[in-house]
Amino acid sequence: MLRKIINNFILYSIAFLIALFLHKGTFIPHAGYEMYYAAFIFSWALSCLISRKFKEQKGYELVNELYTITVSFFLMLGILGLIIYKFDLTGVSRFVIISSLIISFSIEISYLLYKNKKKINFRHINVIYSSKAFTFDVLLFGIINLYLIYKLKGNLDFDSQNIVLFINLYLCWFAGAFLGHQFHPQHMSRDYWAFIWQYIKAYIIILALASFSGFINRLDMNEIIEIIYGILSYSILSFAGISLFYYIKRHRILSLKIAGFQVKGESGDILLNERISDTKTQYRSSFSENDSELMNSKFRNFSLMKYPEVYEFLDKSIDLSTFDYSSSIIIKSNNISNIDYMPEGKLQFLLNLEKVNQIQNINKYLVEINNKLMEEGVFAGNFETVYLRHQKFLKRYPYYFAQFFYFIDFLWNRVFSKIIILRTIYLGLTGGTHKAISLAEGLGRLYYSGFEILNLKIIDDTMFFIAKKIKGPINKVSPSSGIIFKMNRLGKNGRPIIVYKLRTMHPYAEYLQDFIYEKFNLKEGGKFKNDFRITYWGRILRKLWLDELPMLYNWLKRDLKLVGPRPLSQHYFNLYKSELKIKRLRCKPGLIPPFYADNPKTLDEIMSSEAKYLTAYEEKPLATDLIYLIKCIINILFKGARSS
Repeated sequence: MLRKIINNFILYSIAFLIALFLHKGTFIPHAGYEMYYAAFIFSWALSCLISRKFKEQKGYELVNELYTITVSFFLMLGILGLIIYKFDLTGVSRFVIISSLIISFSIEISYLLYKNKKKINFRHINVIYSSKAFTFDVLLFGIINLYLIYKLKGNLDFDSQNIVLFINLYLCWFAGAFLGHQFHPQHMSRDYWAFIWQYIKAYIIILALASFSGFINRLDMNEIIEIIYGILSYSILSFAGISLFYYIKRHRILSLKIAGFQVKGESGDILLNERISDTKTQYRSSFSENDSELMNSKFRNFSLMKYPEVYEFLDKSIDLSTFDYSSSIIIKSNNISNIDYMPEGKLQFLLNLEKVNQIQNINKYLVEINNKLMEEGVFAGNFETVYLRHQKFLKRYPYYFAQFFYFIDFLWNRVFSKIIILRTIYLGLTGGTHKAISLAEGLGRLYYSGFEILNLKIIDDTMFFIAKKIKGPINKVSPSSGIIFKMNRLGKNGRPIIVYKLRTMHPYAEYLQDFIYEKFNLKEGGKFKNDFRITYWGRILRKLWLDELPMLYNWLKRDLKLVGPRPLSQHYFNLYKSELKIKRLRCKPGLIPPFYADNPKTLDEIMSSEAKYLTAYEEKPLATDLIYLIKCIINILFKGARSS
């Protein structure tokens, strides 16, 4: 990449010097031309950055490079025009300006075509467009164009000067619309940001070209500012109109026919080890004693013919020959009513190719699937994690645009959908689809709904899962996603208590304890190793010991005492030795555990530390608590002991 940048810099510098020599007869810039050269190179650098000119091209390399060079060139025109007016470089000859640009662009394009002369093939250029979007934009820009002429000239008389300006502005609009792929039909991209990015690119290019056109037509700075305001007004109105168009089109009900079933609908950090997403053995169901290749054949040659990676994932993970094809269904739908009609407890296998993110009520949907499956029935599906969504933004847009778009998307689809007051607005506008789901939340919802994960795999930037029904859904507990997290813990004498903490894990993460314990080992301090359930800010809260502040309420309620073994979940409690369990149940849990006094590293060391404390506490309760409190404070303040 560095070599490309240096070569391109040299090319544009040479083009400037050639233009200067043709006009002045010298290669040495002077009398204001040195400032123009600085502006020329600055606009070149900025346009390269915005258009990602030097990014490695994939797919149809020649077509993509031609497109990128052209976009970069047009952006450079606008940036250069604005700099010339801003820094009063209007004394520079227009011949030098135009010829330096034309020479550099011509050499660059000619070299690219010569280098790829054996690869030249333009049949991959897509000329499909949406006539409705095109008509709307033509009329809208025409109105803005007429308004600009009236503002600049004070009349709408179509004399030669007004006609030239009118045509110039329309040419800028056409070039921007063409290079931004502005009128590709919305169904070609189901992602809102990918769809709208086409328009944002077009608006930037139109603005750049219109600004440069004003410079070439010798308009003064005030007139160019009027043009900029006009183009910005057009961009805002066009953006609003096309967003409404997308929203209406997206919510139309489509009819799909997959595997013979008519259905209606619209079509966290990933820290898992490789061994989790690549099982060595297939899951064999107990539904069929005699293996049949019918289902395998039907899936491979008919139902999943367009989804070869999904078929391969299923085939490697589960033995399809042990399922009855007549009791198996493949659908692509986000409409729960398409599951309602299915018989209760009769299905052996169900695959939904629609993302779980698009389901309005995810828990209700998963519970319905659980009800339709037999015991040990298999459910396969997919969801887009927040990590994968972020990666998708980074792949599609320039880095800073990607970060901005993702931030807005995260606020809207992740934060707004969780806050009680804003959730109603969110659901009213979106219908509850396109939610942002972390990996921990997606898997946690499955466990909450009575499923066990068999395998995971990323296919086309989406997390596909295969899950087995192991029980009915958990209906006793209502999961929360608020800032304050309630935990079911064992108190003195085994009495269930609710312990409060600041949320440091993703929603539904608490239902993954068995899954995490099975897949990962315990690390130092008795915590789970590689615990992807913890959020980024959760790690900070744990490091600063702030996550346990709400437990002061438990202390005031006398559920906990100041010093004592930490309150444990039933799952974690079951890992303890029977003798220690008895001792633990006789003692009230504490806010500050003996962990911070002894700094144990393994689960066995933690149990030894707690056994030592409990033995001492039974003999001298007050003295033991005081000694341990002093030790813990010293370790926390001076030795950095923290909850991980």
